[in-house]
Amino acid sequence: MKYDYMPGAIISRTMVHFRNDVVPGQQWRHGMMLNNDDLQCQAKIKSNEEEKTIAITVQGKFSNKRDYFAVIRHAILNINKDFQNMKVEEFVPLPGYPDCSVKYQELLGHETAGKTEYFSGELGKTFSVPEMLDRIVSKEERKNEGITGENKGIIFNPKIDIDLSNIGNPIVSQSQTVTVEIKQDTVDAHSLFKKLKDDILKEVDIEIDDEKEKKRIVNDLQNAEEAFAEVEKTAAEGKKAYAGTKDRFKDFIAEVDDGNSRINRTLRLVKKGSGKGEGNCAFVQ
Repeated sequence: MKYDYMPGAIISRTMVHFRNDVVPGQQWRHGMMLNNDDLQCQAKIKSNEEEKTIAITVQGKFSNKRDYFAVIRHAILNINKDFQNMKVEEFVPLPGYPDCSVKYQELLGHETAGKTEYFSGELGKTFSVPEMLDRIVSKEERKNEGITGENKGIIFNPKIDIDLSNIGNPIVSQSQTVTVEIKQDTVDAHSLFKKLKDDILKEVDIEIDDEKEKKRIVNDLQNAEEAFAEVEKTAAEGKKAYAGTKDRFKDFIAEVDDGNSRINRTLRLVKKGSGKGEGNCAFVQ
């Protein structure tokens, strides 16, 4: 990303945003190293104040690193939105030539026009447009983004439709479908949930003697965590969540809201025993 002016707060805000992924001791004024255990990817985010650029490099399996790159890119673009009248251009390095790059909008324009090859006059070489784009953004995401014009950052904003009928919400009609924008919040929520899950399991071991009840709680938490992971993945890919994923989400949220459910009772134990439940549950509101 190349800026017309680059506030120093962008890197610090990015660091706070990915605080759970920052490798201990591997953060500095101009950048950071990240590690995501779920995707098994590593990333380096580095700014250059003199050149007014931020470079993002991700390592890992092909599909996983593209997913992680999408999450990082989306987070930084959202941070950029907090600064008025700031222009940002995105550049894609040419395969095999990391010091040579082409505007991301240029590649999108080629693809829209049906041109599958990009010729670099400087290098005298031809590169595959789909190959370059597929390395960083899926075709579905590119369709969602469209072309916003020169000097404008592109906001990755995938959506999923979640049918909220029959979950006891008096504000939502029985037939209404609510479109939920899935942003980086999915990653934050998933991280919070995993911490909450650990707190719940600790309290369960202390407070509950019935082994069958323990297994039921563990199973409920496992289903909810799988739903979080799937939504996080579909959000990064710009796809819609599967019906089964939506059902698991609805079941989990309904149980959190039900004062007689196992999850609700256990959350009260966590809040009473450790004081952590209230803060960690903020993501379900």
